[in-house]
Amino acid sequence: MRQGTNAADPSHFLEANFFEGADALRAQIEQACRDGLGDDMGPLSRVEAGHAYSFLMVTADRVFSHAAVVSFLTRLRGWGMENLGTRHASTPQIHVYLEGCVRAMAPDASSVGHHYLYSLTRAEPAPLHLLGGGGRRRTWLRVGVGRLAEIRLGFNNLLVHRTDLAYAVKGLRGAKSAVGASVFLHGYIW
Repeated sequence: MRQGTNAADPSHFLEANFFEGADALRAQIEQACRDGLGDDMGPLSRVEAGHAYSFLMVTADRVFSHAAVVSFLTRLRGWGMENLGTRHASTPQIHVYLEGCVRAMAPDASSVGHHYLYSLTRAEPAPLHLLGGGGRRRTWLRVGVGRLAEIRLGFNNLLVHRTDLAYAVKGLRGAKSAVGASVFLHGYIW
């Protein structure tokens, strides 16, 4: 069921209960963190660029089984064909937003059509801010300016938006470990 979009603003899509294997993916992330070196971060590494972004990241192949990645990508590609007329989806990266982690408002540097964020967050989700793209838009510093939407992407929910739309993420206060943080699978659809 498509939610959060209409004919006037087809710039983003929200899908609830997106993937039947969500619990298995979440279990694999938690296991990878428990298997870490006692720091509850497992294979996650911090990625930072000044004030632009700071989060923990790992590639999906280091955490998920091959079968789980293939199953997720099959579902995502099917959704893309049905809703966007696309055929491809990138293998996801796992992005984790603890307290103090942030992604400043900016569009993606990718030239492909759409960006996806899929939530495996069990705790209260971090707020995502997305600049809407319906109707006429002005530009400011090469960023399209439109309506700002706050989205709380709960467990097993998918957000897909055009890559030219700026978005931001802020980690939640009190989230000190990967298990209590906002966890997103991140990638592209074209």
